[in-house]
Amino acid sequence: YTTLFRSIGWLSHVEGAISGANGHKATMRVAGKLIQFFRLDFETALRCMKVWNGTCEPEWSETELCHKLRSAVKNMDKYIRENP
Repeated sequence: YTTLFRSIGWLSHVEGAISGANGHKATMRVAGKLIQFFRLDFETALRCMKVWNGTCEPEWSETELCHKLRSAVKNMDKYIRENP
């Protein structure tokens, strides 16, 4: 399986984020997993997040999704140090 296929499979089992119920944390987890664990490039991760976003209540704006993905990219070194 390709990394993209595996990441889509994983994402299909992730419940959508819900405002007021740790929605930010759940969305950051998805962004981090796509960037740091599956190692998707930014554009591919954004496309995946846009599909998953349809399950969120309310949906995140593209600007908000990009912000979370940029944060996941920025924290990549920390992830690598903690998860060799």
